[in-house]
Amino acid sequence: MGYSVNAAVARAAAVQTLAIVSGHVATDCTFARKFRVAVTGNITLDAPTGLQDGELVLWQFSQSGAGGTITLASAFSLPASAGAIALVGVDILAAIYHAASGKFRVVSFLPNYQ
Repeated sequence: MGYSVNAAVARAAAVQTLAIVSGHVATDCTFARKFRVAVTGNITLDAPTGLQDGELVLWQFSQSGAGGTITLASAFSLPASAGAIALVGVDILAAIYHAASGKFRVVSFLPNYQ
């Protein structure tokens, strides 16, 4: 596995807060699996780093003001039924890393979560 059970539990419980005005969002999952991201414009979510196969990552995007959109890097895969991802209020995105395909499979998007 490459890390101890205690280290894995600590990583899963940790929450990292990122303040992003707009642009690219880079998330390093070496020490956290949950990210709070404050944004003020359109963003691109880059492929996370530091994951093991099957791990789940959560992003909570807080958007105040005029809104914006999230563009996902090509390492993310969405279900065929998924539409555009718009930022409104607080949005939650969840993805599971699939090492064999090198993809982050989006399993949930909760828009305008209050």
